[in-house]
Amino acid sequence: MLLGDGVLEPQIRAAAHTAGLEEAIRFPGYQRGPQFARWLQALDELWVLGLGNDWAGRTALQARACGVRVVAARVGALPRWADAVLDAVTRGALVAVALTGERRSVVLPDVDGVAREVLSLYQRAGVAA
Repeated sequence: MLLGDGVLEPQIRAAAHTAGLEEAIRFPGYQRGPQFARWLQALDELWVLGLGNDWAGRTALQARACGVRVVAARVGALPRWADAVLDAVTRGALVAVALTGERRSVVLPDVDGVAREVLSLYQRAGVAA
């Protein structure tokens, strides 16, 4: 399954067609809110190979919150949330890491903690809360 609507989607669809895999791969497109959470809950593993359009790596954190194993590129904060990290995003590296099934314990932030961090950031920036 390929969630999202990134710039590589047409190329990936074409590659799936060329390989005769159109029936084996689902392309549900960009999902949000409860629909996105339902798709994540259906996964065993999520590959996050880049930061996406918001550059936040939020998808990796959301997947962790749904109990999904995360394999991610070594970009931005993705390694913080990933079970396994790819130093180079290559087919061989992805297969090797995916086959390990490695999981690690990651403490997810709580809402109060996130609020405190945001307020602290504003205070350090000199903005009145």
